[in-house]
Amino acid sequence: MTGDVIHLIGNNQTEKLDSLKVLNNAFIVQKDTLGTGYNQVKGQDLFGKFKDNKLSTVDLIKNTEKIYYMYNDKNELEMIDKGVSSRIHLELEDNKIQTMTAYVDPKSDSYPPDQFPENARKLRGFVWRGDERIKSKDDIFPPEELALDAKILKESLAKDLENEKPMEATKETLEYGKPPKKEKAKAKAKNTKKK
Repeated sequence: MTGDVIHLIGNNQTEKLDSLKVLNNAFIVQKDTLGTGYNQVKGQDLFGKFKDNKLSTVDLIKNTEKIYYMYNDKNELEMIDKGVSSRIHLELEDNKIQTMTAYVDPKSDSYPPDQFPENARKLRGFVWRGDERIKSKDDIFPPEELALDAKILKESLAKDLENEKPMEATKETLEYGKPPKKEKAKAKAKNTKKK
């Protein structure tokens, strides 16, 4: 899933994901698990809802396009569907597309695989980035960035500790409430005269 701006919205109390917004150039690519193709859906914007931290529904809006590989009950590729519409709704289960519905003036053609040229099997803007796929929260930041972050944090903590050291007491602070030296000298002189 790619786009210019991606927002994940979660519930801080339950610590679960709630919804997803992909703004501008939303694109979803799913590797066809039975063949060598890629199911693709794209649109201007994308809005998704999560159920138990898994994406369950997705709506793509504005200038949507799709390429979808259709199989029969024997898992044989029967048709490749290519189409456009104003909106596409997806139902997902275990991160796999279960149903795809096009709305508002859908135009779609289905082709037998041997009649659909290889160079037409990818939508404009298609880039397979499977090796960059995030599989856990630890995959979000590369090791170099984590190491740099740890170094900066360590330096920041050291600086904070340095700033927390108490100031050395100044001469004025140490002598606060004591008579000034001139007065001490006069007091000494008075004491010696009395004797």
